[in-house]
Amino acid sequence: MLISEDGRKKKSMQELEEEIGIARSTLYDWKVQEHFIDYVNFLTDINLRGMQSEVNVALMRAIRGGNNGLPSVKAIDLYMRRWALLSGRTIVEDRSDKITNNRKTDEEIRRDIADLNDLIG
Repeated sequence: MLISEDGRKKKSMQELEEEIGIARSTLYDWKVQEHFIDYVNFLTDINLRGMQSEVNVALMRAIRGGNNGLPSVKAIDLYMRRWALLSGRTIVEDRSDKITNNRKTDEEIRRDIADLNDLIG
């Protein structure tokens, strides 16, 4: 018998095979099927939702400085993002109406080239 991280007894693959009355290969075949994976993810999500208060307590502790008294920047960032107080968005403002036309005419360009040629001799 295996023990999970939370101290509960966890059945081994062999114990499951014997209890259900199937071959090990059948159990492994089930584990890779999409429906089985979806079901396992569903159960995991339920368990994780049950831990939300623990996660919130740990986050608050980290924000307040945890064991070393220094607030965690990562925890603060996570809190700010979680409550949409901070985002990675950059706002680009259209200022095309404020840009003046700086294009030169062909004649102005010829004069500039002539002036440069005079400078370099």
